[in-house]
Amino acid sequence: MEWKDIQIFLAKKNLFNVLKSIESEPCSLTKISKITGIRFEHVSKHVKELMNLGYVLNLTPDISKGKIFGISESGSSILKEIRERKLLDKE
Repeated sequence: MEWKDIQIFLAKKNLFNVLKSIESEPCSLTKISKITGIRFEHVSKHVKELMNLGYVLNLTPDISKGKIFGISESGSSILKEIRERKLLDKE
């Protein structure tokens, strides 16, 4: 993992919170919003960005409402790396 990959999460902590929220189970945008306390519109934008980076997967691509999103293998790897370096997560 390169620092440029981690830097995105240091600059935008909400991306980290969104990714962390789907770590244990796939979620809809509404559920991610409730878990993180981030407004739905912002969650939608963050999920799209995380998908473009390859960290989030759309598990229900054939439906238009109530899509479910899950973490990809690279998403799990980046969370692990951030935690090992103790950069953001206070767990």
